[in-house]
Amino acid sequence: MRCGSLVYLSNLERAEDSYCRRLRLSIRVSELESTQRESSERVNQLQEQVAGLQREIAALRDEKKGSAATGKTKELLNDAQQTRSRESSGLTEPVVTNQTAPNTSDNRADRKRIDFEVSSRQAKEVAPNLYITVSRADAGKQEIDATLKLGENDGVTIRGQAIRKPVLFRIPDESRPIELVFTQISSDGASGYLMMPLPRTNTSK
Repeated sequence: MRCGSLVYLSNLERAEDSYCRRLRLSIRVSELESTQRESSERVNQLQEQVAGLQREIAALRDEKKGSAATGKTKELLNDAQQTRSRESSGLTEPVVTNQTAPNTSDNRADRKRIDFEVSSRQAKEVAPNLYITVSRADAGKQEIDATLKLGENDGVTIRGQAIRKPVLFRIPDESRPIELVFTQISSDGASGYLMMPLPRTNTSK
């Protein structure tokens, strides 16, 4: 009877041991499945974040392209506006030459010299129906910003003009350019001269 009891206990222990192993295996499988689910959720989150970043990058690129297009459009509009302004002014765009104007008061054969003095921020008629307004005068650098205006039309602007550097421009019905030369610049104005084309004679036509 005692031997039978021992055999029964041995079988019970083996059963318990087998149950414990199956239980541990089941727990391990559950842990692995839980870890796999968490990893899968993490991967999905990362994928969503990557997709969001890609959308943001695409939006920034579109915005950059739009800004570039807007900037180009503004530049074209400004150019068109300046062109219309020059056309409505009756004057051609001033051209600054690299040559230094001669220091002489003699009139040329087809030109007449007209001297002038202008004060800052005051329109001065320096020739018939031709006005100069000084907007900035730098006595130290001997540079000037000014506006040329023909009658009541819009004017054209000269910027950073140095002394004794002729500025050439034309007026309507006259193919020969007018020369504008500043000879001295002070803090409150400037002085200079114009070389105006003389009326054409029958022999010069």
